[in-house]
Parts: sequence; C-alpha cells; structure tokens
Amino acid sequence: MQTKPNKNSLLCPNCRRLISRDEKECPFCGTKNPSSWLKNNPLFSGLSDDEQVITIITYTTIAMYVLSLLLTPQSTGLAFNPFHFLSPGNKSLLMLGATGTVPIVQLDRWWSVIS
Repeated sequence: MQTKPNKNSLLCPNCRRLISRDEKECPFCGTKNPSSWLKNNPLFSGLSDDEQVITIITYTTIAMYVLSLLLTPQSTGLAFNPFHFLSPGNKSLLMLGATGTVPIVQLDRWWSVIS
C-alpha cells in the first residue's frame, strides 16, 4: 500500500518561490501568511493589492452606468434640462436592482437591498 506524499511546501503567491507551508511570512518577499487559502485561490489571488480592488470596483461601476444608459436609449439625446442629459431612466435602474423607498416598500422588492 502506497502512502501519499506529505505536501509541506508551496509556491509563494507573490514571488512564486518554493517555501514551507508552515511559514508565517515568505522569507523572500515578506508576504504575510502565504499559505492562506484566499491567497492561493486563483479567483482571489489577484485581489491581494488594494489598487487592484479599487480598479475593479471603478470599472464595474462604469460598466453598470453604461449598461443603465443602454437600457434607456432615449435618455442619451440632447434635452433642454441639463440634469436629464446622460442620466439613466427609472425603468433601467429598477431593472438593474435599484434600492430605496419605492422599490422596497411599494414594489415589494426587498432583495434590492442586497443588490
């Protein structure tokens, strides 16, 4: 009967050097807790830098704004009221999960608080 090899080493998620799994800090680059599940998970490994998180939030916000404008194309035209220029309509905001008194209380969309 073969025994499984004991995996006591891993690649540091930051500098990609081989280190012990028991290390509290990478001796090469100083990354804290390199054996953390979040730091070694491919979905979250890119979110270790604060600037990357802010960039992702910024681009997501811009994409949602453009999507809300595309859902109401009549609001993109020129208008006499400057506040209506490039402002999304109420219908598109409701479709994208707007929150507030009207969606929650009057339309019973309690899930919009989460969105």
